Amino acid sequence: MTPERFQEIDRVLCLALEREPSERAIFLEQACRGDEELREEVRSLLDSHEGAGDFLVEPPSDAAAELLAHESQETKREKGLPPAPLPNGAAVGRYVVTGVLGGGGMGLVYAGVRGLRSGAEPQACHQADASRGIGPDGSA
Repeated sequence: MTPERFQEIDRVLCLALEREPSERAIFLEQACRGDEELREEVRSLLDSHEGAGDFLVEPPSDAAAELLAHESQETKREKGLPPAPLPNGAAVGRYVVTGVLGGGGMGLVYAGVRGLRSGAEPQACHQADASRGIGPDGSA
């Protein structure tokens, strides 16, 4: 396969994935303009994509990091240590963390945006361990 052919397949595949599954067959007929080999290659890739479900939607390294962070938080809690700061991009209810604004005796205050809308205004969200009274620096 030539690099140009690969790019053509990739371009048609990306455009097909932007459409609803029910619209893809008609799109492929129009986009491939009688190139049966191109249509079959893209159809095969679409079938594989649909059959994969959510397999590897999230990179394995992200899933492993989340598991390690959870285990780490549990270990810290058992030892009476303060929780680790939430990473940027972490979901807290309807908010997505964009950074730490500050901290005090009862926890950390985060900047965040509501949902995943672009251009959303920052909101404050608060993480506290009030039941133990442990601040972000470990002080009581």
